[in-house]
Amino acid sequence: MQQEWNHHLFEGCVFIQPPTELQENSNPIKPTFSFPSAFKAPSNIHLFLYPELPETDFLPSYFIVTFTTPSGTQYGHTLRTEDGSICLISFYCWEIFFRRVVIRSQTYWKNNFEGLEKYLNDILESPERPLSTEKILDMDIPIVVEKLLLSQVMLLFNSILCERRIIVVGSNYETVTCFILSALELIEPLSWPHPIVTLLPRCYSELVDLPTPFICGISTYQFSLMQPLTNKVVVVDLDNGTTRSNDPLMIQQDKNLFPEFATQYLRESLKSVLMEMPKQIPVMLKQTFNQYILKLLQAPETFISLKNKRGTLVAEMDMKKYKKTYNYKAGSRKFIDFFSTTGAFDQYLQKIENEMLKGGGQTVDPPEPNFWDSLFQFNFPTDDLTKQRGKQYKMQ
Repeated sequence: MQQEWNHHLFEGCVFIQPPTELQENSNPIKPTFSFPSAFKAPSNIHLFLYPELPETDFLPSYFIVTFTTPSGTQYGHTLRTEDGSICLISFYCWEIFFRRVVIRSQTYWKNNFEGLEKYLNDILESPERPLSTEKILDMDIPIVVEKLLLSQVMLLFNSILCERRIIVVGSNYETVTCFILSALELIEPLSWPHPIVTLLPRCYSELVDLPTPFICGISTYQFSLMQPLTNKVVVVDLDNGTTRSNDPLMIQQDKNLFPEFATQYLRESLKSVLMEMPKQIPVMLKQTFNQYILKLLQAPETFISLKNKRGTLVAEMDMKKYKKTYNYKAGSRKFIDFFSTTGAFDQYLQKIENEMLKGGGQTVDPPEPNFWDSLFQFNFPTDDLTKQRGKQYKMQ
């Protein structure tokens, strides 16, 4: 049976010549090429493809920009050259796949215009998909641990789960944008419910003063022009490998919120992952963080029941009973009291409830009786376990 997709593989593709001046509100720059021909890119797309404006000293690069739409976040897979920028816009952020597509598209653009339209049409009409369409993000995860020490990764991870205002700063557009999206993939099955601007145009710098949570990427030069910041933010400096805040208490408060024994388990597990073969690290990093998130969530679906109210089937969460499961270890209740109020947690519950309502309800296995004692049963050995197995092999 052929699967039904929520969206096309991509919504459209445009080619934009380098702008010579800043055009923010009036007379938007029209793409030189659009596919399909009826596709209309965001009117301010040139500001995201050339965030340096009004400066016009553009460097060739590949990066991923984001656009917020009523249907969700769209990702602009962009290849910028001296001749202009080609941007392929999709609801999916599959880095390796779309990088290849835009590079091939750029080659067609320079050598065979008719071949470009046929190439894009063949991809759009293909019944096959390179990845499951349930998978929105598929990034180069190791960039997170390549740019930051584990201690700094942990601080960033805490800030994301606590839904802080986060600014990622770096001198390379590709590094900044891919780092942000890779970090957000690590919190799956949760998702970031607030604005994501992987590359903030210089003319929109005032957006960092928003009172709501956000994640945005900014060039090192642009960030230097924005000092001092009036908002309390967490700043991830990719050039120097640091995670810090202009509020000295913010990062420490987030760190103290998570149960220390849980943080320690995750830290040691990540150390073990980084000792593995390079090819295995991406999958194991995703697995490590994914299991960590699932264990922190502790199967909230087991506390959701379906009830018939006035002829309508509704899903209700027994939050009081759910929170009682976090009394096994000291400090865990403080975490869940806070985390259950976040947008990410609320969005996750809504997703589960919608799935249960569509399926008419389903039986879910109850959580383990002592959740925290079995928190990190990963599918790979820790250092101690590796040593024990080594001794067993010698004895044999």
